[in-house]
Amino acid sequence: MNIKNQIIQAPPISSLNNHAMFLGVLFLNPTYERHFFSHYANLQYDPESIWKIVNFIVPRFYTDEDFLVVTEVGYDRFDMFSDEEFLKLIYKMMNQGYYLYAHVNEKHIPNSPGYQAFDFMHDILLYGANVTEEKLDCISYVIDENMESLQYKLGELNYNHFIKAIKDISNRNHFHFFKTKENYEFKFDADLLKAQLHDYLNARNETFNMPYSSSCVFGIAVYDSIIKEIESNEAIDLRITKILLEHKQCMLQRIEYLMTHYIISSENNLLDYKNVVKKFENIHKLATKYSVTRLMPIKAQIGERIKNAIALERTILPNLINVLEIITVQP
Repeated sequence: MNIKNQIIQAPPISSLNNHAMFLGVLFLNPTYERHFFSHYANLQYDPESIWKIVNFIVPRFYTDEDFLVVTEVGYDRFDMFSDEEFLKLIYKMMNQGYYLYAHVNEKHIPNSPGYQAFDFMHDILLYGANVTEEKLDCISYVIDENMESLQYKLGELNYNHFIKAIKDISNRNHFHFFKTKENYEFKFDADLLKAQLHDYLNARNETFNMPYSSSCVFGIAVYDSIIKEIESNEAIDLRITKILLEHKQCMLQRIEYLMTHYIISSENNLLDYKNVVKKFENIHKLATKYSVTRLMPIKAQIGERIKNAIALERTILPNLINVLEIITVQP
């Protein structure tokens, strides 16, 4: 017997686990693109964080959103279940259309870089199961041994590996079963997007009242901090250049979405944004090449190329804001 909930294999943000796993479910709703293109316009980065990862700014975490049905379970409640009972609970919830999002210790998960070697706390999403063989369909991330790149990947996991991984977890309070509300219709919010674009271009975050460290930088200011980080370290974290590329790809998709759903011509040079995307594709390729060769002349080009790409972006996004001024009708 198989249980298989649907999943999008290639969400528009795949470099960040805290977004990708939920977007893979949310994009199953044909109206979700309206919400997506109303958000995900601004960036934040904390140069003093130990993680040093660029992130999209959103108003709240997904499990707190009203468009999801969420059942929260505390990790401290595992004592209430035998392993067999917990497995039956997973099957029961999946049969009702739920997905399971949890943090696990990948020391217990084969093909993880930490497998049987060291503790490595990471996200996982379960979306199906082979009941007969006690195997779970999952989305996780494969990270190389140097911790420089990661890959969003669909796979299969034995239940006994999963139960060990989820029980051996620290500093997390809950895991979540979730699904999208049935027949939920998302809306496009031009004013919200416009506010985020103003924030982005003015290196601030005034749109969403989220708690951030005082050392965080936002929007356009992110790039100077990233350039400093790249220039001051031997290794380049390829997740950063990939996330920046995905930000540009999402922005271009947003422009194309607006042109498809509203009467907007290309005379505002909005499609010139394709050149911004191309520039960041080349930046990510350059960073990847440097990670393999460690040739300093390659690395030396990256900062200047980022500056040039952002200079072009700054000439285009004000036109997008002007376009949003005339949008009043929902798609």
